[in-house]
Formats: sequence, C-alpha cells, structure tokens
Amino acid sequence: MQIFYAVQATGNGHISRARQLMPYLQQYGEVDVFLSGANAIINDFDFITAKACASRGIPSVQFGHQASFMSAHTPRPQTRSLVGELILRQYAPATHYVGLHFLPYDSFIFPPVIKPFFLQAQPQDQGHITVYLPAYQQHCLESHFRSLPDIHFHWFLPGTKGIVRQGNITFYPISEEGFNRSLLHCHGLITGGGFETPAEALYLGKRLLSIPIRGQYEQRCNAAALEQLGITVLEDADTPHFAQDIRHWLNKPQAPYRQQANDIGHTLEHVVSLAAQPARDAVA
Repeated sequence: MQIFYAVQATGNGHISRARQLMPYLQQYGEVDVFLSGANAIINDFDFITAKACASRGIPSVQFGHQASFMSAHTPRPQTRSLVGELILRQYAPATHYVGLHFLPYDSFIFPPVIKPFFLQAQPQDQGHITVYLPAYQQHCLESHFRSLPDIHFHWFLPGTKGIVRQGNITFYPISEEGFNRSLLHCHGLITGGGFETPAEALYLGKRLLSIPIRGQYEQRCNAAALEQLGITVLEDADTPHFAQDIRHWLNKPQAPYRQQANDIGHTLEHVVSLAAQPARDAVA
C-alpha cells in the first residue's frame, strides 16, 4: 500500500504524534510525508491534501483530535461558535474520520497518543508546578507566582535563553525534553486548553489546571470536556485573584480520572482498513 501522510506542522502535538505513528504506518507500505503550515491517504487536519483528495475523488482519512469534532456527542461549550464549528467540520473534509479524545464519545473516537517517554517512565511527585502558558507574557503572571512563595514553579516561557532560578520560580526555555521531564516529576500542571499536553498530564496522574486561550474555539471545546472529567478550568489567568485560584485548585480534592493511552497498532489497523475502502462506501 502507498500512504501519503499529510501533517499540519504548526503545533508540537501534530509533529510529535507523527513521529510515533511513522514506524507503524511503514509496516503497511511505502509512506510519503507532507508537512504544511508555517514551515490511501491519511490526513492530520491538513487543508491542502483534503481538498486535493476531494477534487479527485480519492478516499482520505482524517486522523487526529480534530476528527473527533465530527461527532455531535463530543463536548462543546455552552455557547457554540458558528464559525468555530464550521472550521472544525469543514476545514479539512475527508471521506473517513478517526478521532482522538479524552473519552470515546463516539464509535470512531480513540484514546490520545501518549509519548513513549511517558509510557516507559515512572512518574514522581517532586512538588513543583509546571507552567506552560505561551499566550501570557511574563509581566502578566509573575507577581501571582511570587505571591505564593511556598510553591515552586517550573515556568516554560518563550524567549528564555537558559535555566534560571529566581526565588520560587525556575525559568526554562521552551524544550520538549526539558518540559517532558518537568511534567513527569511535577505535582501539577498549569497550561492552556490544548489536547496532547493535558492528556499526558492526566495519563501521569498529575493535577491539571486548564486555561483555554481566548478566541480559540477548539480549546474551549477541550475545556468543556475537561470540566466534565472534574478538571479545574479558568477563563483567564490575568486576573487579580489568579494566585487565590491556584491555591484553591491545589487544595481541592484531585479529580479521580486517569487517562487511557492509545493502542497505536490497533488504531492504525483501523485507519488503514478505512483508507483501503472506496470513496462511495465512506461515511462522513
């Protein structure tokens, strides 16, 4: 089988997942990879290949988190965005969909892909709080963290050149390896409303505080799903009471949910079987 794997290379989650899937896909035949973005066909939410397949009548499979939103059962916020829904459902249309999400909200939705680093490691609680909130600048949040001197924060901050500890904050440059190790050993994680990183935190049994980026509808949808699992979600971090919100989050009982990891071999067996079907048999 010839497989053309198109990956939207604008986020670490897409690229990280592609690295894990490649050895499995190569067992089924020859794989060509197409990266789009700032830098049988399986489509990771890529507009170009989705439209190219549609125009030629070639079957395609959209595989990834965004595909889960083709189901009406996947959680949404109370106030839906018509534009957001249109983008999620029409941006990269395919003939088949295989979604990834926290829970199997529908028959075609599977658990998230967890990095081998976490699958093979033993998590520990060394007491610190890992922070990754790239939508906020340092001056917006630093005073809140400083006002909690008994809590040590590992803050992964864009623009940081090296590892620097100042009081109860250790600043880290953006680094996958460094972040993975901090997450593995943290007490809890404060991050946005993405999918892969919260899923990894939940797999490791870490406390999670999610703050979806304003204006990003997909993140609001993810936040709605997390709230259903008992996870704390805040609308904003740049507020006068953010420090109190952190303290309250740490003092409340931890949500009992523990994330299941994807069986990649089993899931891709399903993906490839769909890719082999003719377009007329596909169900959108």
